[in-house]
Amino acid sequence: MNTLSSHSLFHFTRSEKTLQYILLDGLRYSPVGESIPGTNLKYIVEAICFCDIPLSSISNHVEWYGSYGIGLKPSYSKRIGATPVCYVHSSSRFLFQSKNKRANYEKWALTPYLKPVSGKQSKYNCRKYYWKNFYDEKEWRAISIKGNNGINLYGKDIAPNLRALKQIVDDERSAKRKTDYYYPNKFAWDEVEYIILPFRSNISSFVSWMNNAQLPHFLQTKIITVEQILRDF
Repeated sequence: MNTLSSHSLFHFTRSEKTLQYILLDGLRYSPVGESIPGTNLKYIVEAICFCDIPLSSISNHVEWYGSYGIGLKPSYSKRIGATPVCYVHSSSRFLFQSKNKRANYEKWALTPYLKPVSGKQSKYNCRKYYWKNFYDEKEWRAISIKGNNGINLYGKDIAPNLRALKQIVDDERSAKRKTDYYYPNKFAWDEVEYIILPFRSNISSFVSWMNNAQLPHFLQTKIITVEQILRDF
């Protein structure tokens, strides 16, 4: 029977080196920027993002986020406080309608989990923006809380559009040191369900790296490729 969710939560990235860092040091908090529908407000929060989609549905996802990834048991995601985001649109009834929107969103615990149902986004290897249905991602998010619910909130004077917001996000990512936003309690090896590489041709060199890094040998059995997924799932 086809399922709409997965028994694992997936985190994708664009480079082999980043996947290696994840396996050695754990998943990292990284700045994420979002618009709040029905307002001119945008926010940035440090988060670890996952998608809850079956492998058979990842073909579109990897086009946006990269073909390297890790699949983890939901127990790990819950342990670090990850929860599904709240997809909203401009007519969602519970969004603030008062004149004090900014103050309300700054102190609201739900703000760092708000995500538009749909909108424009650039792919990881392209500066052009495309329309995207974010709801298809079924995102889970773990938040690094640092006062004000962990968010930096921006008005149209600082972030008038998505490109300006992306530039702020990129600048924040560049300014981060590794020790600032790697999660200190990395996953246990038995919480790893999948290690995802783009092609079968990537496996040999990656296994060599795993051996040199002295990772447990059984992790090599967790390797699967996007190439295989697109062919067999």
